Amino acid sequence: MLLAHAETSLPFWHRRLRDAGLDRATLRSETIEADAWEERWASLPILSRTEVQSLDDQLHSRELPTGHGENGEFTTSGSSGRPVRIIRSSPDYFYWQAFQLREHVWRERDLSGTFLSILRDDRRERLDETAHLRWKDDWGPPTSVVWPTGPSVLLDYRAPTHALVDALCEVGPDYLCTFPSLLLEILRCARDAGTTMPPLREAIAVGEATPPELSALCREVWDAPLTSTYTAAETGQIAYRCREEERWHLQSEKAVIEVLDEEARPCAPGRDWTGDRHPPAQLRHATAAL
Repeated sequence: MLLAHAETSLPFWHRRLRDAGLDRATLRSETIEADAWEERWASLPILSRTEVQSLDDQLHSRELPTGHGENGEFTTSGSSGRPVRIIRSSPDYFYWQAFQLREHVWRERDLSGTFLSILRDDRRERLDETAHLRWKDDWGPPTSVVWPTGPSVLLDYRAPTHALVDALCEVGPDYLCTFPSLLLEILRCARDAGTTMPPLREAIAVGEATPPELSALCREVWDAPLTSTYTAAETGQIAYRCREEERWHLQSEKAVIEVLDEEARPCAPGRDWTGDRHPPAQLRHATAAL
């Protein structure tokens, strides 16, 4: 079904699959052993961020399969320097909602608290050196659709770090969600200025790899735990950091995850990420978005 969809609606992916010997015509004419199938799948080139940005609508499906409902247009956060335009189908959005609700329940969050996100606010009309706060009465969908919640706040990240620190002190949120690199800047700024930060139940890092020192700095400056979510606007939630151990819980209903080494080959089972060994260079994920 996936190959047929690529053949009829996604010319870019059809060409890539065909070049790897994974198109329907090739599969009908050959008997492929399991090892050979894995080799062909592994030969697919990594889809780079630059390609996604330059190809744009060449990656968009011409026609959704029957039953996929309506679609909507979104843009990514721009954490890599340039936002990407994506199209999300109804089932894709449904998975995003379900995983977000799952995380709230799993983390045992107090939904009556104030949830603050430091992200890009495209509704901001004037760019200056001040912090721009936009308040909402609840946490928004899907959370507020299922449960009553406290207020939420969107703080646009396009402001000096000291202004973001002042805004955080003004709001005093229970939960903070932002990029790890930005949180690191905020914590260092508060520490260097001797700023006493208001109580925080949890800091949530999204959108980027989390620096090793961030968790300890969050405890030192804010006395708050740090949780990490491996997510991307193009794919939705991919994995959540375990509450008890330094491991990741894959959201396997939505994505197939491969951990790759420095040569973009699948890592052997049990490979140690610690000590003197280099961590895998990247994760390759295939999702329903294909």
